[in-house]
Amino acid sequence: MMALVTAVCLMGDSMLYIALPVYWREVGLASLWEVGILLSVNRLVRLPLSPLIGWLYSRMDKRTGLVISVLLAFITTTSYGLLSGFAWWIVLRCLWGVSWTFLRIGAYLTIIDLSDERNRGDLMGTYNGVYRLGSLVGMLVGGVMADLFGLRPIALALGIVPLIALPLIWKHAAPQAAALGDGTGSAHAVPKHGELKPKHSESEPAPGGQTNRPAGSASVLRLLLQGGSGVVFIVMTALLVSMFCEGMLTATLSHLITVQYPTVSLAGVLIGATTVSGILQALRWGWGPWLSPWFGRRFDRTARKSRLLAAVLVGAALFLAVIPFALPFWIWVVFVIGIMLTSTILTTAIDVLVTNAASASIKVAVVTFYTLALDVGSALGPVAGYSMDIHTALWTSAAVMAALGCVWFTVSRRSGENRRAAETLSA
Repeated sequence: MMALVTAVCLMGDSMLYIALPVYWREVGLASLWEVGILLSVNRLVRLPLSPLIGWLYSRMDKRTGLVISVLLAFITTTSYGLLSGFAWWIVLRCLWGVSWTFLRIGAYLTIIDLSDERNRGDLMGTYNGVYRLGSLVGMLVGGVMADLFGLRPIALALGIVPLIALPLIWKHAAPQAAALGDGTGSAHAVPKHGELKPKHSESEPAPGGQTNRPAGSASVLRLLLQGGSGVVFIVMTALLVSMFCEGMLTATLSHLITVQYPTVSLAGVLIGATTVSGILQALRWGWGPWLSPWFGRRFDRTARKSRLLAAVLVGAALFLAVIPFALPFWIWVVFVIGIMLTSTILTTAIDVLVTNAASASIKVAVVTFYTLALDVGSALGPVAGYSMDIHTALWTSAAVMAALGCVWFTVSRRSGENRRAAETLSA
């Protein structure tokens, strides 16, 4: 249910990443740098909001949070088709940031409560794959229809869609306050028919003898900072991946196509940059429902998580390094698809690592820290992409991702994962 609600709310936002870099004059913007700001400000506003909304979820029911997010998604998306000017759009994008924060934190906390280390990758992958179907529809429909009708009519049409989530929320979302495992939430209620029950409560032992009782400040600091598997290191990786693969590439792909391939012929028909970008981005969200759960299940079972993550980071760096070159169009498309595939895998892998770390004792603190980092990265990405030459930005991204992959290889060797893998195989 959480994935479907997120999907319908996300359509309007996803459409903007395809259409706004091309049709920015239609909504009263003066330059491309304003596009970069608008595609980032919704992430920036989430930085102070994430701790507040995490706190609110421990004191109010999830149904209220989801209803707020759906109504804000309806208001902002329809207003894209009604309001003009940079100032109005700043307000709208900030409101969307509030909506997304309610959706994202609620989803992470729900998955942590309903899973353990044996199935968390599967559930996280399923959520990531299903909710990104909203991005698929928004980018594909938005990209094609914007070329035909312009941005405003598509925004008005997509703005109505989130309202269909309200009956789902009312039927399935629990009216009790969420038990977040930090000592502030209410006790677990008996689930209604059709609702999932958490794997374990705060007082019950989790798999491996762990409990979900609140941790002291010393335990929190130790969990955040311990070695290569500590939360800080994982979250810094998430920030950089979010910045380059989610923020920068998603926001600048239409612009990059316009610069490198002004005209594209498909079956003898000339198509616009927004259509091409929409099709490519839709492919990414189209394979999510099966690729994310598939990889999540295998990531749950592997003992070499750090090494696998390092290999994918290096692969992503290679794809990023190639796409600034003016290759024949269809060869270039292969490399774009490659970076999108690795981005999907990286998102699921890092989500699993973070939720595994968070599930032991300090869920709210770790999830809030993680969502803050994702917001910082995805906010910096569009700004970086539009404030410098796009080719330089992509080559810089590739260098950083390659360096990050090398660091994770070092972490894997030092952490002794190879020894544990051998023990697992011989058991």
